[in-house]
Amino acid sequence: INDHLPYEAKLIVGSLSINGALVFQHTPILPLLKNNIDLQLSWDGHAWIEIFDLIIDLSITNSIFSSNKHNNFQQHIINQFHKIPDYLIGQKNLLLDKGFNYIAKEKLTNHEIDLFIKNLDNILNE
Repeated sequence: INDHLPYEAKLIVGSLSINGALVFQHTPILPLLKNNIDLQLSWDGHAWIEIFDLIIDLSITNSIFSSNKHNNFQQHIINQFHKIPDYLIGQKNLLLDKGFNYIAKEKLTNHEIDLFIKNLDNILNE
């Protein structure tokens, strides 16, 4: 993406609140990634892509609809979008108007993104 756009695409980790209720608490991941390259971590947080003022959240649906512990958030998503979306893409201010508050805490470098993906792959294949 960064090769073909005038804006930088960033992988951001942080917290997410929906309608003022915390869905994903931010747990710092950079110290974990920097201290152990082969780390198989169980991380409690949320990640998304930001390009300029655009949020691209590829995992929100899987994260929130994977268990029944998020029933009220599931209903809010259905009410806002009239279906269960595969992903969520929108301008920060418009998502905030719909109750989605993304709070960026850390930006990952390309090397850290590679480690992050490797660790997620290790966790999924355990």
